[in-house]
Amino acid sequence: MAEFKEVCKQWRRMCAHGSEDYACADCKMYSSIDESVCRGIPDEDEAKVIESFVMSWAAEHPEPVYPTWEQYFNRIRINNGCKPLLTDAELLKVVCTPIQADIAQKLEIEPK
Repeated sequence: MAEFKEVCKQWRRMCAHGSEDYACADCKMYSSIDESVCRGIPDEDEAKVIESFVMSWAAEHPEPVYPTWEQYFNRIRINNGCKPLLTDAELLKVVCTPIQADIAQKLEIEPK
């Protein structure tokens, strides 16, 4: 059985997938299982069905993984042939930190 936190996280992703207003009518689980499952407190059997459905969806729709800042800066250096944007000391502060999704989108960085 998957961790409760992980199921909830993936369920939120699934609800938001393809719909900014979390439209239940567009949801495969809402339409294929039973709409009352999404709106109420599921019993033990329903919880297993929900978990299976959500985790199957999550496996088919993996979360994007963005490069670290170091990987991004190195790619810029190679692609643009320019001087480093940061000193080595500054780069060390951010090297292993993954780029946040909203920043990556603004910089037009694709997930790995």
